[in-house]
Amino acid sequence: MSMRRWAGIGVAGIALAVLSGVMTAGAMRPKSQSDAKAEANLPALYIADDKQDLGNVWESCDAILTVPISNRTDKPIEILDFESSCDCGEISPRQLTVPANGTANVTVKMDLTRRTPQHMGMVRRKFGLTMVPVLNGTVQSLPLTICGIARSVITLNHTSMHFGDTNVSGRDLVSRKLVVTLHEAVQDLAIASDDDSVRVKVAKRTSDTYELEISPNTTKSPASFSSKIKIAAIERNGKISNRLSVSVEGTLVSQ
Repeated sequence: MSMRRWAGIGVAGIALAVLSGVMTAGAMRPKSQSDAKAEANLPALYIADDKQDLGNVWESCDAILTVPISNRTDKPIEILDFESSCDCGEISPRQLTVPANGTANVTVKMDLTRRTPQHMGMVRRKFGLTMVPVLNGTVQSLPLTICGIARSVITLNHTSMHFGDTNVSGRDLVSRKLVVTLHEAVQDLAIASDDDSVRVKVAKRTSDTYELEISPNTTKSPASFSSKIKIAAIERNGKISNRLSVSVEGTLVSQ
């Protein structure tokens, strides 16, 4: 009985050793031509999958985003410049070297306050930017894309106003209204204009809604005007955030 048991264990041990040898041989198998070809076809520069989506980013006209660019080759790669899918992002530095098998960061400053008409008033909306590195030499790179969700503390029902020539110098003004809605715990709004060509009256309508009555300054001499009304949220700790702006244009005509 004892000899049989040991004999059984011996056979199992031999089988395990053989299997282990097969697995080791498989693990040590050199890369096939197809594996090498697949790796060669991968882009030299890339953004890791878990770094492409930046998640929720507070809306701002100068949101600062850090983007890590990785190099999967055994040689450093010099980037001479970047091309991008839109003028909404400012990439810095424009020139850099990504070390071999390493990563280098670029900073992207984006204006997340830009909206298409269908995005007007949305609290959350998608944004994205595609960068194409201009490289030194024959190394090619595919476009690098980042994306995320722009999240608003405040939203506006308009981001621009054009009065045309509806206002006459020295006469009663023609005004238009802008609605500002708060979506987070905000203590107050900070509102200012670039110059005195535009006047703004602020009225609080509800606990989370303000109404801005905007009009050209008709005491000025006849001329075209262009100004920006800057709106920002004042948080409970006094911090000013979520800066937005509204463009106001028109022509003040003579009587």
